[in-house]
Amino acid sequence: MSGQKNAAFFRKKYFSVFIGILLFTVFLCFDAVLIRLERRDYREKMEILVQMTEAKGSIDTAAELLKENEIREIETDNSIEDYGYSLNGKNYYRGIYQRNVLIILIGSSILYVLFLLLLFLNNNRKRREQKEIFLELEEIVDTFRKGRQYEAEIILQGEAANVLMELEALGDTIALWKEESEREREGVKSLVTDISHQLKTPVAALKTCIEILQQNHLQPKEQEEFLKRCDQQLKGLENLFSALLQISRMEAGMIEIKKEDSDIFQTLIEAVNRVHVKADEKQIEIEMEAEEELQNLKLAHDKKWMGEALINLLENAIKYSPEGKHIFIRMAKRVTFLRIEIEDEGIGIAKKEYHLIFKRFYRGHTKEVKQEEGSGVGLYLTREIVSRHGGTVTVHSKERTQEKGICNGSVFVVQLPYQ
Repeated sequence: MSGQKNAAFFRKKYFSVFIGILLFTVFLCFDAVLIRLERRDYREKMEILVQMTEAKGSIDTAAELLKENEIREIETDNSIEDYGYSLNGKNYYRGIYQRNVLIILIGSSILYVLFLLLLFLNNNRKRREQKEIFLELEEIVDTFRKGRQYEAEIILQGEAANVLMELEALGDTIALWKEESEREREGVKSLVTDISHQLKTPVAALKTCIEILQQNHLQPKEQEEFLKRCDQQLKGLENLFSALLQISRMEAGMIEIKKEDSDIFQTLIEAVNRVHVKADEKQIEIEMEAEEELQNLKLAHDKKWMGEALINLLENAIKYSPEGKHIFIRMAKRVTFLRIEIEDEGIGIAKKEYHLIFKRFYRGHTKEVKQEEGSGVGLYLTREIVSRHGGTVTVHSKERTQEKGICNGSVFVVQLPYQ
């Protein structure tokens, strides 16, 4: 950086020297022209005197000269030396000539000095302006370094204005980075809090079961019951760790969505097959509606991860639906996207929770939700996967009726763009 400053300094210095030399050359040429004209005027006057002297001061000779007749060039000044004058010696007209030459030289020197002075003052003014600009830019950089937002108080022009605009843009970018960093830090704090909260309950339950099993007075059936509870808690922890691993890989960018043109209907069928056993355990029937055109539709998607997203939605529908209910899957073609609906006849979701259920580790506060096992990450992962496919996932459901045991269920809507 210092090398660049030195190079710029020497360039400016040599440019000023060049301008000074150029001005000096111009003044010398101008002086040479003026002195040559004065010299010519002096010789013409002397030539007139010579011709008048040779003509013995004739009035007719003077009249002829005034009529702009050609003046004979002086070859010798012997005719005026007889009177004590010489062309190159001291005489009245030579004195005037020398005085005019002196005036020309002095005048041009004064003008040259004035030009140099103006050039010097102009350079000083520019240096002061540049110094003020650099001080202002240094203040801006220092403000950014301290993490504060800068508000410009000066109006710059030319390249300095462009530099100021770039610095302001850089400051806005730094501010955005800082806000993003703050959000990430808060996100990490929230993640740690959520993880600790999720681990607290199963670990405490597992610890209690182990302490009870260590007692010797338990009956075989009681031991079997507590062992079963330990197994359930361990499975819950295993599912939680698996979900946390997927979240961490997803947020760290380790999971790459590789979209390829393939049958989206086939991906949906495979997801249904994966949850079919759980649905049979609760005697829940899964019905699908799709036109023949959609059954052969090629859509750019990652079969593995889109399948995971659909499985999470189906498992959620099965988990919160009573036995003997139905799950309806519908596919509809829109102008720019494919619409997939997964409707259940479960407990439903309150309207105020529509935007909350897709948050990480969020679970509802109703009694029906708390009765079911879960970590609250399935819908979060679904939203992340669908978003990385350029799509959206939403939910809506009707309010539960007053009649006991009647549930209206929920409808999850996945929209995927064709391109």
